[in-house]
Amino acid sequence: SMSNGSSLRYGFNLDKSCFVDIEMNVQLVMSLFNTFICHPFPLFILLRKSPTMSKGIRRLYIAMHAAFIIYEIIFFFSIRIYAILPYPGLYCEGPLCRMGLPNSVVWGFVALPIATVQPPFAFLIVSMHQMFMTEGSPGKLSNRVKIALAGAQITIMSLNIFTFGFFGREPDNMDELMQEPELAMLAARGGQLLIFGSPGNPQFFLPALLFFYFTLAVNFPILCVCILHSMYSLKKISMAAKSTQTQMLTNKMFEVFFWQVS
Repeated sequence: SMSNGSSLRYGFNLDKSCFVDIEMNVQLVMSLFNTFICHPFPLFILLRKSPTMSKGIRRLYIAMHAAFIIYEIIFFFSIRIYAILPYPGLYCEGPLCRMGLPNSVVWGFVALPIATVQPPFAFLIVSMHQMFMTEGSPGKLSNRVKIALAGAQITIMSLNIFTFGFFGREPDNMDELMQEPELAMLAARGGQLLIFGSPGNPQFFLPALLFFYFTLAVNFPILCVCILHSMYSLKKISMAAKSTQTQMLTNKMFEVFFWQVS
C-alpha cells in the first residue's frame, strides 16, 4: 500500500506513528481543562461586582473569557487541526471534521473562534488604554471614534469568516492530491483534509489568505501602539508621583496591565 509507513516522505512516518495522536490528545485535554476550569474561574470572579473595576472594563473581561470558552470548544475540541507541511493545508480530526461537512463549512468554523476572540480583546486593550489618557490628551479618543473602530473591527473579523467559507472549496485537483501517500494516510484516520491546492498554488483559497494577512496588518500595529503607549503612560505617572503609595499603586497597575496583555 502506498500509505504504509515505509513509503511516507517528509518525516510523515513519525506523524503516523505518534505525533498526530499526541497532538490530538493534547488539544482534547487542554480544551476540556480550559473550558471547564481555566476560563470559568476568572468568569466567576468577574461576575461578582467589584468596587475597584469599572463596569465597562468588567463587561469586556467577561466577554473576552466567554469568547475564549467558545474558542476552546470550537478550535481545540470540535475541530482539532494539525499542520501537514509541506502540503498547503490542514488536517482536522474533531467531531465537526468527522461529519462529512463540505470543506467550505469547516473552514468557516476554523475562522469563527478567531473572529469571536479578537473583538473583545481589542476593545479591552483600547478601553484600558483610554483609562490612562487624560482629557485633552492627543491619545484620548472620542466616543464617535471608538464606535467607528468597534464597527470596523467587527466588520473585518466577520468578513474573515465569510472569505474562509466562500473560498475554502476543494481544489480542482483534489482527487489527484489524495493519491499522495501522506495525504492518503491521514485520510485513512477518518478526519478531514482541508487542502488549499498543490504546493505553491492555493487556487481558490488565495483571496482568503490575503484578506487574513490584511486583517493582521491592520489590527496588530493598532494594538501594539495602544499597549506600548499605555505602559509608557503608566511609567510616566509613576515617575511623576510624589507619594510612595501612589508610586506603588501605579507600578502595580503597570504589572497587571503587562501580564494581562501578555
